[in-house]
Amino acid sequence: MSQTNLKLFKKQLQACKYLFDPNWQGELCFGGAARGGKSFLGCSWIVSQAMAFPESNWLIGFEELKHLRRTTLPDLIKIIQIITEPMNGRNWKNTFHLNLQDLIIQFINGSKIFLAELANLPSDPNFDRLGSYSLTGVWIDEAQRVSIKAKSTLAARLSLTQGKGWETSPKALYTCNPTRGWIYEDFWKPYKSQNPKEGKVFIQSLYTDNPAIDHAKYKKQILASGDKTQIERLLYGNFDYDSDDSKLFNYDKILDLFSNFIEKSNEKFITCDVARMGRDKTVIYTWQGWNAFERFEIKTSALTEIVNEIEKLRQKHLISKSNVIVDEGGVGGGVVDFGGYKGFISNASPIQENSKLGLEKKPIKNYNHLKTQCYFYLADMVNNSKMSITAQMDAETRENLIAELDTVKQHNIDKDGKLQVLPKDKQKELLAGRSPDDGDALMMRSYFDLKPTFKITIPN
Repeated sequence: MSQTNLKLFKKQLQACKYLFDPNWQGELCFGGAARGGKSFLGCSWIVSQAMAFPESNWLIGFEELKHLRRTTLPDLIKIIQIITEPMNGRNWKNTFHLNLQDLIIQFINGSKIFLAELANLPSDPNFDRLGSYSLTGVWIDEAQRVSIKAKSTLAARLSLTQGKGWETSPKALYTCNPTRGWIYEDFWKPYKSQNPKEGKVFIQSLYTDNPAIDHAKYKKQILASGDKTQIERLLYGNFDYDSDDSKLFNYDKILDLFSNFIEKSNEKFITCDVARMGRDKTVIYTWQGWNAFERFEIKTSALTEIVNEIEKLRQKHLISKSNVIVDEGGVGGGVVDFGGYKGFISNASPIQENSKLGLEKKPIKNYNHLKTQCYFYLADMVNNSKMSITAQMDAETRENLIAELDTVKQHNIDKDGKLQVLPKDKQKELLAGRSPDDGDALMMRSYFDLKPTFKITIPN
């Protein structure tokens, strides 16, 4: 099938080199800003391929079908017309049938395009509703809204790769606007560091790449909003800005951690997040006051090795055991017992906060558990520039740390009840399956400010 009737600009053609190559197998993420030609590319690819490969099966996914019907479906019909009208004239509408009840577009050559809702449903947490498909290719529109589990489930359905007179390789297209999550971890971050993951391609397309719009007018319109997040994300395609009121940490303040000057303190601490099942490293931070000046990482989770490293740090920096805290979950419980350190229990009750002098108690906020309280306290220290990180770390570790703090959100922000942070499994989903080891190790530093203080009163 010739695509000569489709007027694609340079970035779209760059994506087509992968998408129309029957020998290329992988995932391509396209876009990263508004007005970058994302929908036109997706519709052009999936319609052209469906018509080129008889009896092939394709799927277009969106978080909610109402958005797909409102935005993508009209574009899809327009592309079908552009491709088929030169061959069929006024009869171009007879080349396909749209079944709105079953949400299937079927072509006269037997190919089908399924329209699927990919929202997380409590009644179908494992996306069993997608299990019956046998697909040739997948396009997820507004992919930043879709979970990694939905994406992975569809990837496993790419099995119909040959038919009468054709053979191709399985591939998926994701079009998106900037956000944190699996797109950030799998595509944007490797693209930014010029170290792409195998089988994954990111092509950034901005409004300036699209010749069909008035660049100056569009830029003026977005700048007039005065919204820095919107300007960074929709105008410049910056994935590091995310408009989410539920976030605990200000992104700019997270970046400031590595250059802040804070009040000096003589008191030192050690915080340790221990590797658990399915995680591959233990992270230890050494602190002077609220400056994290040393970071240590252990690739294994052997109890004795972790205790030995903590003891070396204690001896090196003259830190008392009462100023060492270790995550008590899993192997961490053994580290706490064997080393004689304080144990951090995430779901323990919140601590009654005291004033800095220990003279009076503060009203306790309604946190659901200790971890939430400590993350809120850490966010307060970071957002008010009262914390710094001078520990040496490579670029990847630093980027991971930034992402971990940036994905800490208040959970159920619109509901009454106790304050909560996003559960770890939800945060891991935003981090493409990676555990927030550094974030949790930093969070535990809050405990030493929140712990009960004892005042000795000397009688007159």
